[in-house]
Amino acid sequence: MAETNSLLNCRTGQLVPGVRIPLSPRRECECGCECECVWGWEFGCECVGLGLGELKIDYYDMFDFEKLNVYQVVRELNLKVLTFLSKAEGIDKYIIDQWKRASLSILTNLAEGTGRMSHQDKRHFYTMARGSLFECAALLDLLNTMNIIDKDFYSDIYQGYEQASKMLLAMYRSMNTEQ
Repeated sequence: MAETNSLLNCRTGQLVPGVRIPLSPRRECECGCECECVWGWEFGCECVGLGLGELKIDYYDMFDFEKLNVYQVVRELNLKVLTFLSKAEGIDKYIIDQWKRASLSILTNLAEGTGRMSHQDKRHFYTMARGSLFECAALLDLLNTMNIIDKDFYSDIYQGYEQASKMLLAMYRSMNTEQ
């Protein structure tokens, strides 16, 4: 069983009954408090009115892919890119669609590869994830060259892609040595 921690209601300081969560990095809430909220999970924080006190959830284990640092990096990149693209103006719809598909492909191929049993299958999906990451980097570069995106956004996403690429390559290489 994975380590878990009870959720703390940041308004009352009380533990939310019946809610157990996997230990994961915590972030400051949108409301500015510094509590043990479930950031990184879908439901957010009770202090922003999502009513976690009514939930009866028990988490025992995380999926293997959720434990990977590279998954967390890629997931965060996806959130940034998909948020940006949902508000994007002046970008060709084909490019938006292609970037969304490639971005999600990184995440899903990484998750699928983690679930495979043989090293050969794992390597295949890690290679597919890295190929999709390169596709995203190329689209990012194109939009940057065309001066369509903000330089700070470009730099942030580019660095994230570079980090994730190195991590995926290391995972691929580790499959070659563990046979």
